[in-house]
Amino acid sequence: MKNLPAACVGVLVAACLVGNANGGGGSIGEDAGARSTVNGAAEVQVTATAGKVPTADPDNPCGGPGPEPSAAYRLPAYTTGQLAAMMRPPATLAQLLSNLKEVLDRNLLAQPAFFDDAVLRRVFNATGVRWVEPGTRDVAFDHAIRPTRAARIIFSDGPFAGMKVDVGMSHRCLNRHADRNNPGSIIAPHTYDSGYVRIRLEESAGLTLGAVRQVFGPGTGGFDASCKEPAVVSYDGPDQTGADAFLLNSASFVVRPDAYSGLCQSQSRRALPDEYPVIDVNIRVLEQDFTQWSPALS
Repeated sequence: MKNLPAACVGVLVAACLVGNANGGGGSIGEDAGARSTVNGAAEVQVTATAGKVPTADPDNPCGGPGPEPSAAYRLPAYTTGQLAAMMRPPATLAQLLSNLKEVLDRNLLAQPAFFDDAVLRRVFNATGVRWVEPGTRDVAFDHAIRPTRAARIIFSDGPFAGMKVDVGMSHRCLNRHADRNNPGSIIAPHTYDSGYVRIRLEESAGLTLGAVRQVFGPGTGGFDASCKEPAVVSYDGPDQTGADAFLLNSASFVVRPDAYSGLCQSQSRRALPDEYPVIDVNIRVLEQDFTQWSPALS
């Protein structure tokens, strides 16, 4: 997992929030006639004129009526049908882990269509999806990704009914602005997408590190010299863009703290045992938002 550079944080603050935070049918962008000020740029008044098709400002398209700029990174574009077909509705923990590995390996959390209700229900074999305001109490929030939409996955019964499963996604649009890492350079307008899956479960659910390793592989993580808790086994996801697109792209599995601390102090070896119970799963993808650069705009 990479640390967030200061430059990234600065650019994230300037991002245009797109879509309805409650998840309900918002349109992308703002209504005609709205004003937009981004990264210190002058306000642009966009007015729809009768008989004319409004077009976006080529330098500052995020707040206008025209189409959004292209994505910063080129990922395979999957439809909701294609995404659903990748997933087998899980009936066991092993099958759920297989779906989660597919999500990590294909960078699916950077796919807006992944967060369609039909896809989410199939990934988790859930009965429903409840979209909420990001930051709603008891629904997982990610301060790095800063979701524009968040949801609780609903299970009315079945093998996962005792789990708390939350998802969040962030679709953002950035207008033309200076590259803080390269003075004199300009970053072209672009969009980018990020997301997370957070699963919290009781030990009684029966998920162990051994089960995780059977699907994901050995992973990284073990006892440390100070026996800090919680212990985490992590897996890095691939980058399908080939452009170092992600600040975060990983899956983390947290073991029960009391099981870890007691055994850690008595262990001479430094490998976490397979029988350790996993109580928290966190899969996150955070795209870079400031590396798309067009020489023509410099």
